[in-house]
Amino acid sequence: MPGAGQDSPAHRLFASIIADLAPTNNSAADAEAEDGDESEAETMSLALPPLKTIFDCDMIEKGVVINDNDKVGWRCLWCGNNFFPVHATRALFHVLKMKQGGIAICNGVVDEAHLQRYRMLHQSLSEKPSKARKRSAAEEDDDDGDVDIVDNDHPPSSATKAKRSRATATSKLRNKKHHIVDKKLIEPYHYINATPGKDVRGKLIDCFQLWLNVPQLSILNDIKTIVADLHNASLLIDDIEDNSKLRRGVPVAHSIFGVPSVINTANYVYFLALERCMSLGNDDAMKVFVREMLNLHRGQGYDIQWRDSSTCPTETQYISMVTDKTGGLFRLAVGLLQCFATTNRDVNFVPLVNNLGLYFQIRDDLINLADEEYMKSKSFCEDLTEGKFSLPIIHCIRNGDTWNVEGRGGGTATSSSSASAQLLSILKQRTEDVDVKRYAQRLLSDAGSLRYTREKCTELRNSIVAQIQELGGNEPLMKVIQMLDVQLQTMAESDGKTAENGASRVTSAKSPQSNEDDDTTSPAMKLDYTVTVFGGTGYVGSAVCERLVKRGHEVTAVSRRGKNPKPESKELSKVAWVQGDATDIKTVEKALKDSDAAVHAIGLLFDVESGLANLNKIVSGSGSVPGEASTYDAITRTTAFNVIESIEKKQSMNIGSMLSNNKQRFPLMFVSAAEAGWPDVPFGNTVDGLAPEWLNKYLTAKRAVESRLKESNDKKGTIRSAIFRPSLIWDWTKFDVLPAIPIFNIAAAIGVPFVDKTVRIETLADAIVAGIEGDDVEGVLRVGAMEKLSQRN
Repeated sequence: MPGAGQDSPAHRLFASIIADLAPTNNSAADAEAEDGDESEAETMSLALPPLKTIFDCDMIEKGVVINDNDKVGWRCLWCGNNFFPVHATRALFHVLKMKQGGIAICNGVVDEAHLQRYRMLHQSLSEKPSKARKRSAAEEDDDDGDVDIVDNDHPPSSATKAKRSRATATSKLRNKKHHIVDKKLIEPYHYINATPGKDVRGKLIDCFQLWLNVPQLSILNDIKTIVADLHNASLLIDDIEDNSKLRRGVPVAHSIFGVPSVINTANYVYFLALERCMSLGNDDAMKVFVREMLNLHRGQGYDIQWRDSSTCPTETQYISMVTDKTGGLFRLAVGLLQCFATTNRDVNFVPLVNNLGLYFQIRDDLINLADEEYMKSKSFCEDLTEGKFSLPIIHCIRNGDTWNVEGRGGGTATSSSSASAQLLSILKQRTEDVDVKRYAQRLLSDAGSLRYTREKCTELRNSIVAQIQELGGNEPLMKVIQMLDVQLQTMAESDGKTAENGASRVTSAKSPQSNEDDDTTSPAMKLDYTVTVFGGTGYVGSAVCERLVKRGHEVTAVSRRGKNPKPESKELSKVAWVQGDATDIKTVEKALKDSDAAVHAIGLLFDVESGLANLNKIVSGSGSVPGEASTYDAITRTTAFNVIESIEKKQSMNIGSMLSNNKQRFPLMFVSAAEAGWPDVPFGNTVDGLAPEWLNKYLTAKRAVESRLKESNDKKGTIRSAIFRPSLIWDWTKFDVLPAIPIFNIAAAIGVPFVDKTVRIETLADAIVAGIEGDDVEGVLRVGAMEKLSQRN
C-alpha cells in the first residue's frame, strides 16, 4: 500500500496473508488428512468445510430486514426467499427440503457439495449426547469448529505442522462474523457513490461471465462489489494525489470531508474488500487479490514518481505502468471469476485483459486532452494541470525533434527542441491558465501526438476484436468495445481540423471529471441501463424484463410476489427479483436507488371494488388475484406517483446532473391504455360516458398518472417519460382475448376513431425497451408509434 514501510502493520498483514497462501497442491483439509487413516482422510478432503450452524453457510443470510418493517429474518440465496423469524433448525430443514418445522422447502437447485455439508450438520445435531464426541480442553478452545487428528505413532512433520497452522489461522478468519462498519466513518465513500459512474468494470464482469459461467449469483455479486469498492476507493486516493477539483461533475470528496478522513475511508474500504474476498473461502482468490493490488499500487507509484520528478518515461515504460495500474483491477476481476468458473477456467485471458486496460487508459488520455467539453470547465486539459505524463504528452516530448511544420494562422511552429522544453515547463507549472493549456494543446496537435494516440487506440481496438474472436466470440463485450469506439470516431482528426484560436476542438460527450474515471459514455451512446421494472412478474412486465436482459441491460423486478414467473427462462434467471409493495414510497425509493431507468407495468383489469376481481384469474396474463387493498387508485395511481416522486427526488439530489450543461433526464416508461385517450378522439367522450363504473375508475387512475407525468416533464424537466397506450395485448397463449382480436382490428381498419388495433406482447415489450434506449422517445405513443419503435431493436 502507498506509504506503508516494511515494518508497518499493513505490510505485516499482507506478508502473513501471502505466507498463508504459499503455493501448494494440497488443500488445508488434505494436509490434516495426511497422517490420518483412510476414512478420516476421506472426511477431511470434502470440497467444503463442515458447518457449526446453518448460518455459517454463505448461501444462508442471517439478519435480513424484511420489507423495511424492522422485522429481522433470514434469506435463502438458493431460492431467493425471505423467512421470519430467525430459526436455525427450520433453515436447515428448508435447504434439506425436509417438510418439518412448518417451513417451506427450498425450490432452488442446491449443489451436491452444499447438500453434503447440510446433511453432515443435520447428522451431528441429531446425535444423542451420550454418543457425542468428547473434546479435549485444547479442542474446546479451537473456536473454528475443526477437529484435530492426532496420531501419536506417526507424529507430523514440521512442514505438515506449518500447513495445519496456516489452515487453522485461515479457517478462523473465514468463520469470523463480518466486521461491523459505522457508516459515519465512511461518509466520503457514500458521497462518491451518490454520483455513480457507468460501472464499466461491472459490465465487463458480466461479459466475461458468459465465458466463465460462475454458477452462484452470490459469488458473482461479491466479485462485482469487491471490484467496485476497490475502484471507488482508489478514486478517493487518486483525487488527493492528483490535487483534483472535480470528480463526476461534483467537488472531490477531500474538499468536503478533508484529506485525513478521505485517506482513512479509502484504506478502510480496501480492507473491507479484502475481508469480502476472504469470505469467499478460496485461497486462489486471495492470491489474485493481493497480487493485483500490489501491481496496481506499483503502477500508481511510477505515475506519481514521474510526475513529481518531472521525468518523462519512454512509451514502453508508460505501457508497463498502465498494465500494472489500470490493467490490475481488470485482471483482478477476471481472475476472481476464474477462481469459481465452471468453464474456460484454464484459458489465458491475460493478453486480452491487458489490452482492454491499455485501451481504456489511452482512450482516456486522448479525451482528457482533446475534449471540447473540458474547455467549458476548470477541468479542461486536466492532465496538464496535474503535470501528468499521459501518452500524447510522452509522444510529443519524446518525438518532438522529428517535426517542424507550418503553424496555425500562417506562422511557423516553434522549433522542435524548444517545443519539448516548453511542454515540460508547462507540466512543471501545474497551470490552470486556459490560454497556456490551449497553447500546450497546439504543441501536441502540431506534433501529431493527438493523432498518434487515436491511431494507437484503433490499433488496440483491432487487437481486442481479434482476441475476442479467437476466444470464440462474445457479443456483449463486442458491444462495449464498439460503443466506446464510437466516441473516438466522432472526434475530429487533430491535424488540419483545428479551430482558428489554435486549440484542437474535438467533440465528445464527457462531463467534467478526473481522467482516472473512465466513465465517459454520453446518454445518447449509453452502453446499457440499470432498469427497475415495477410489476416485473406480470404479463407485460416479465416480457419487458426478458427483452431488457437480451439487450444487455441490468434488470431488477419489483412485485408483490418477488419470484421469477418463468423459472425455465434463461433471460429471466438473470433478473434480480425483489418482493416489495410499490404503494410504500420507501420501498420504491430503495428500488430506484441504483437505477438509471424505470418501467411502470403495474396494473389490473378488475379491482376489489369492481365485483369482478375473480375474473383476473382468467384475463390476467400472470393469473394474479388482487389483495384486499388493491383498488385502481392504489395499484395504478399511487404506485406510479410514488415512482415519479422518487425519481424527482433522486434527480434533485444528483449534483452532477444539476451542474451539467447537458442535464440527463431519467427514462420512465409507463404502460397506460388506449382507452385513456378517448377524450382526444371523435366520439370518445360519448363512449367514455357509456362505460361501466369500474372502467371509468380504471381509466381515471391511468389518466391521473399521464397528467402527472406531463406535469413533471413541464415543470421539473428531470424525467423523460413515454406513455404507451396499447389496446388489447395478446400472444397465442392468451385464449381469453383471441376471439376479440378480429373485432378490434376490423374496427380499427375501417376507421372507428375510439378503437385501436391490438398489440402483440412482443411488439409492446420491444417498444418499451427502445423507448428506454432512445433519447428521442417521449410523450404519448399509440399502436402505430409502438410498432415503428419496436423495429429499432
